[in-house]
Amino acid sequence: MPAPPSPVAPPDDRKIGNIERLRGLAALAVVICHIAGHFYGFTRDSPGPERLFAWLGQAGVALFFVISGFCIRLPEARALAGGGVVRLDVREFLARRFIRIAPPYWLALAASIAVGALIETELIDGARGPVDIAAHALVLHTLWPSTFLGTNGVFWTIGLEVHFYLAYLLFANRPARVWTAAALLALGLAVFGAASTTLPADNPWRIVGQGIFLTSFWQWYLGALIADWWVQRRPAAPAAVLWMARAVAVAAALSLGLADPRVLGLHINGWILPFAAAAIVALFVVRPAHSPAPSRLLEPFNLLGRASYSLYLFHPVALSLAAFAILQGALPAWAGPATCLALAILLAMASYALVERPLLRWRSRLRRNRASSVVGEPAEAATA
Repeated sequence: MPAPPSPVAPPDDRKIGNIERLRGLAALAVVICHIAGHFYGFTRDSPGPERLFAWLGQAGVALFFVISGFCIRLPEARALAGGGVVRLDVREFLARRFIRIAPPYWLALAASIAVGALIETELIDGARGPVDIAAHALVLHTLWPSTFLGTNGVFWTIGLEVHFYLAYLLFANRPARVWTAAALLALGLAVFGAASTTLPADNPWRIVGQGIFLTSFWQWYLGALIADWWVQRRPAAPAAVLWMARAVAVAAALSLGLADPRVLGLHINGWILPFAAAAIVALFVVRPAHSPAPSRLLEPFNLLGRASYSLYLFHPVALSLAAFAILQGALPAWAGPATCLALAILLAMASYALVERPLLRWRSRLRRNRASSVVGEPAEAATA
């Protein structure tokens, strides 16, 4: 039975705008991480503060997961707040996710295969065969260690996103609960602990701590918790206090990259990071009291947020093209980082303008032409 429209007022543009800007900054953090790693050799094992560049990638992914949970959960959170019986239309939900995720992903996959034929980098593997490519095309690549980090090294997060959407179907029609998040965290710790003690050191399921679905769904669910809390409480705070709290949360997330505490031999900063990411998301959706309208100076960040999915997908292609140009002598090595960043943004904007935006508009027209079982979706999910 379709749920009645929720009487809860829709969020104002500032809050959703903040989420979009966060999504853009998260994508940019991942891009900077990979540029610094490729051109300067910065890793999380670097001796000095330069290892923060490597940490930006993990921080960006954690932020993506929480934002995705928030955005996907928001329509059902509003419907539940309205007091009606919520029944997610599974067919429509999956169709919306398919339209949003698949076409840009397949385009980026094709570009990765083409560039991989020219040059192999740490993110683009041109030696992959048809099995790996087929697994990636069907978004099944994270189910096997041999295809986990294949044709494009960032596509593992897209595989996990698909898993998140399917798992969400088990929770969509009921309120998000803290105890559920705690149970999912306990499951993740148990699975990761087992993987760390039984799998070889070079196994991708062990190397990428977030890489096994069962170890990472709790991060996505934190975003769902924030969505329910935000809809129910409609929080607001003085602007000065709010911005100070946001700065502290961002600083805490970044400072985790400078330390590497261990418990029972396991690295724990990656398990603390999602809570810092959740704090950032929660603080950026809180409404500043008596604040002016957003400045037009924020528009570049809004645009970056709208194109963040394509930026994430295509930046390994841009990095490989820049590396190929340097190898061929067409580009000086010192210009590689800036060229990579500019090309990544250019490819992202082109993909957004030519693929994402037309599909989103088409999807919106379809939704207006038929009854929906949930209130309209205010913002697209963040994918990483």
